[in-house]
Amino acid sequence: MNKNTGLYCALFSLFLYVLLVVFVILRLPVKMDTLALLSWPIVPGIIGSLVFYRMDRSGSWEK
Repeated sequence: MNKNTGLYCALFSLFLYVLLVVFVILRLPVKMDTLALLSWPIVPGIIGSLVFYRMDRSGSWEK
């Protein structure tokens, strides 16, 4: 099985987050409130993907 799935998901989520910041948030007049509102569904996905990647690499699922 591919042990890089979590890393791929984290990179895709990070790419999506950067696109969101550059193309949506920077064009709006109220930036900090919008950043806080739109960050909470994406940032935990990035963190969770990295945790999944580390657990998958260390073999935690086979124990």
